[in-house]
Amino acid sequence: MTDKINLKWYDANYVYSDGEIEQEVLRELENGVSPDTLLNEDFRWPILYHFSPERHAVLDWIDAVEGSNVLEIGSGWGAITGCLCERAQHVTCVDLSLIRSQINKLRNKNHNNFEIIVANLNDIPFERQFEVVTLIGVLEYCGRYTVDRNPYEAFLQKAFSLVKPGGILVLAIENRLGLKYFAGANEDHYSRPYEGLNNYPNDEGIRTFSYSELHDLIDTLDAVSADFYLPFPDYKFAQTIVAADDSSHFSEAIVNERNYGAYAFSSFDQSTVFKTLAEQNDLKQFANSYIVLIQKRAGEEKR
Repeated sequence: MTDKINLKWYDANYVYSDGEIEQEVLRELENGVSPDTLLNEDFRWPILYHFSPERHAVLDWIDAVEGSNVLEIGSGWGAITGCLCERAQHVTCVDLSLIRSQINKLRNKNHNNFEIIVANLNDIPFERQFEVVTLIGVLEYCGRYTVDRNPYEAFLQKAFSLVKPGGILVLAIENRLGLKYFAGANEDHYSRPYEGLNNYPNDEGIRTFSYSELHDLIDTLDAVSADFYLPFPDYKFAQTIVAADDSSHFSEAIVNERNYGAYAFSSFDQSTVFKTLAEQNDLKQFANSYIVLIQKRAGEEKR
């Protein structure tokens, strides 16, 4: 594959960016600096977030990826594109940003089984479906990029329509009622405390969902199952992942929460409170984020 970037549906009016650091990183990669070197020498949050191999943990346990055709929605700098390429037959990436896609292309230049479509997913007339579709840290932004009375529901249905019968949609997102937010952590997308807990009074088209709210969204899909998993400390840097409905493993899930200093204050020891919640079987309501595997019906005859 000579040109991995497809600009057929690109619209520069859609803007999503980490700022000037993206230009810096692109220049470094073009000059032959490796992602590992950047990770070891530059301690800014975007470098850690996008280049840490710990990001792979959100997907590397999911068997369905093996040998599949995968659609990665919101591929960004390619934090998980590479690990998908190592296991999947082919990966189709979709991202709004051209510069982020160029970073992805360069950092994963040794893989020949992926392409990047730079566009809003809503604008792409796909003529195929995929065994696996990933929606990792994307659903929360749909209030900005989907024109609909119910943008989050509409985008989730769009993504699910691209799953083959019998395939899965992998959804990862923060919990609006995550315990760290009660403890004083800034809301991840607003950099202020209590935004989600107060139901986003300064709503800028970005929001996450509680356990029950996420269930309600998923119930709008024609899914045969939706299995919730609790990643600890969160899906971004998961150290432990347990099934939400299997309390026998809750005691194994408690690890030290890491939010890299993004706290207005810290009012209690989360690990202690998480242990209490696990004992009361309330852990899934207050986990900091969720991973959900949503399976599509294989067909009328297999219901």
